[in-house]
Amino acid sequence: MKLHKSALAVLLALSCTACGIFGSDPFETGRDAYAQRDYHTARVALATAMNAENADPEAAELYARTLLALGDGESAERILDTLRSRTSPPADLASLSAQAALLRGDFELALERAGAAHGQPLGEWVAIRALGELDRGEEAMIRSNAAIEAYPDHAPLLAMRGAMAVAMRQVSEAKEYSARALAADADDLDALMLAGQLRVMRADYAAAHEFYTKAHGEHPADLGALFALAAVEADMGEYEQAETHLASLLSAAPGHPMGLLLSARLAFVEGDLDEAHTIVQQSESNIGRIPQGRLLMGEIAYLRGFPAQAIVHLEAFLAVLPGHAHGSTVLARAYSEQGEEQRAWDLIAPLADSAVATPQMLALASDLAGRVGEPDRFAARLAAILPDGFAEEYRAAQNALDRGDGAEAERRFAALIAEGGDRDAVILNNGAHAALAAGNPQEALRRARAAHELAPRDPRVRDTLGWVLLENGEAGPALNHLTAAVEGQPGNLQIRWHYANALIANGRSADARRIIGELRQFAGTEQRAAMDRLLARI
Repeated sequence: MKLHKSALAVLLALSCTACGIFGSDPFETGRDAYAQRDYHTARVALATAMNAENADPEAAELYARTLLALGDGESAERILDTLRSRTSPPADLASLSAQAALLRGDFELALERAGAAHGQPLGEWVAIRALGELDRGEEAMIRSNAAIEAYPDHAPLLAMRGAMAVAMRQVSEAKEYSARALAADADDLDALMLAGQLRVMRADYAAAHEFYTKAHGEHPADLGALFALAAVEADMGEYEQAETHLASLLSAAPGHPMGLLLSARLAFVEGDLDEAHTIVQQSESNIGRIPQGRLLMGEIAYLRGFPAQAIVHLEAFLAVLPGHAHGSTVLARAYSEQGEEQRAWDLIAPLADSAVATPQMLALASDLAGRVGEPDRFAARLAAILPDGFAEEYRAAQNALDRGDGAEAERRFAALIAEGGDRDAVILNNGAHAALAAGNPQEALRRARAAHELAPRDPRVRDTLGWVLLENGEAGPALNHLTAAVEGQPGNLQIRWHYANALIANGRSADARRIIGELRQFAGTEQRAAMDRLLARI
């Protein structure tokens, strides 16, 4: 590489002053920085320490660990090669080598090396990650459960298992593993990030902000924690704070795709469509690679009055994430404005049939129904006008139900239904669960039937009705609804569990055993115990 005079002068200046940057002992500086998770400082100091006369033999090992912490598998691999030739290499060298291969994207090699890391939790963590990257999900789940049994207090393993539960929509299991991970190590990055994610999922942005703030404070070199902090501040409407953290992120990584996307999103939500459009145009090669980037580009084009352009972006987005509710709604609007009412109807009607359909979905579907010659089954659900504070009361009721306080949940849901929630399929559906938890199966059945009348095609609503019918001793009708629910969402583990119970109640124990056997490998400790108790009875 050719060096210009100015660049050469800078390098000479740095080489002349490097000895003063770290004081008298760069190894000590690097070691202290590593202990404080200041990996950028540690990287420079330890590189200097390795090249010093009479270098401390620990410098190379700590340098390799620093590189791995920074996600630089390529550089770490070169240092690990030198450690392999030592008479006394690090005891966890196999795990470190497996992590380096994982970071380089060589997942088969990572899995092979992890196999040699006997008795090392990091090796198991790498193996599970590699299996996931190789689309070997069942093996990853089995290995994850075994690893947690072997290392029940290893925070990264517990947090990874919680993240897997989130991916399978097993929120209660994810909460359990999150709590265990934080109890094992309250400063662990993965544990903090999972805790923040779970709070974001229930729109508790203030609590998520606390976890992400701690994650960034404890792990200042991690860009994921910094991005999560900026993103949740944007969700909270704290745009100045979000922009400050976002500027730090883009300063450290100018082409960070998610950072660029968030920058455009902030301009978008603040109403500056031209600025959002400019950012997207300048960074399209980066933002366009992210599915959410295509969604934003489609939204911007639609709101700027270019529905045909919006359709191109949104169709590309939905090809990657089919069924995305918001993306589908915007695309349906764009189709409608382009005169393609039937395509708009075909896209929006199934979403509007859902119990969680937004007023925007219902209004669009109601408008399109008459234009395509379909009966309007959505107008009635648009009629409810809810009082101020209703959303906050709903969150309080749902939180009570989630934490297992059946009496409090029932009290709150009953009030919500009396105040206008009787036209909301979600409130009726979840209110049925609250009544069941409070020991009132008859009221649960009344609410479940009412929810089903409003959203008869939603598999989750049919699941609730089927389960409540089963609790009321109506095994035959319960199986009918749960069969429809499992056909609608075959990957939903809770629905499959309810379906298995209905099969048993209808004398089909062999079918139930097969389903429970399939579910067991994905279940957490408490769920497996419940499954084992049920299997013991049949």
